[in-house]
Amino acid sequence: MDRKPSTLHKPEIRGGFCGGGVCGWPARPKSARQDHPRTRMKRAICGTLVATQLMTCGFAFAQTNTHSPSRTNQGLGASPPSPVLAVSPSALNFGLVGVGRTKQLTFTVQNVGSGLLKGTATVALPYDLSGNAYWLQNGQSQSISVRYLPTAEGTNSESVVFSGGNPATVTLTGCARRPPRAPGKPRVISQAAMQFTEEEQADFIVRYYTDQTSYLLKPALREGAFQSICDRALALRVAAQQPRRELAVAVLIHYTAAAIEESVKAAWVKDLAALGYQRVVFLRAQNQITRVNRLTVLEGPQ
Repeated sequence: MDRKPSTLHKPEIRGGFCGGGVCGWPARPKSARQDHPRTRMKRAICGTLVATQLMTCGFAFAQTNTHSPSRTNQGLGASPPSPVLAVSPSALNFGLVGVGRTKQLTFTVQNVGSGLLKGTATVALPYDLSGNAYWLQNGQSQSISVRYLPTAEGTNSESVVFSGGNPATVTLTGCARRPPRAPGKPRVISQAAMQFTEEEQADFIVRYYTDQTSYLLKPALREGAFQSICDRALALRVAAQQPRRELAVAVLIHYTAAAIEESVKAAWVKDLAALGYQRVVFLRAQNQITRVNRLTVLEGPQ
């Protein structure tokens, strides 16, 4: 008995049970695909395949949009401009400055980056800054003045610290000494019979015999345990090396002739005045003394 071929296998019928032409299931006549169980199963499988393909396409599109350079830049934006602080010079040396006096130097701050650089410069005493606030666009620079104002002897080292921008410093160094007194006649302590009591405050003490024979008591000049003999010229060179020159003491030995003693006093006053000593005291001793407190103060030169 010849059987009629099923329309399910006819090659000219295409389109699948979904009717969209997506799947490869062969189509059947409308009459053959009503509510048959096999028909419903095939329809469900076809719908699942279509949904899966649509989800895959949507995910690929989302990835393309997420990693697009143009969209990434639009979302994050460009990096903000960064100022960069540069200082010149990085160190200033004020050298030797008298106590109570002032010396001024300058340094430069510059913005070598982009954007706005704003901040202030600060430093500790005995230094002081003028014009220490800065507000600089790219390429702009500004000079800041720094003054050294020592109030005591010593070496002073400090650093200028900057706010805003990258860390930077300027090192400051200065040395303070009491300025020597201008050449002239120093004040001579001359009260006869008064006892001397300022040994600790004295800056220079010499025990004088003659121009060729003297001994330095302060600062002490020794060879081992013994005091070294020096002439007057060497004693004056040592006196010139003292950082503070407030009080000088000359202890006179063996002088009885008033005329000779007066000329010796006058010569010491002249030379010590030229070195900047502000006070000179003459004392009387009998020999080989090492301490001068309680010695008798002599009259100054007439």
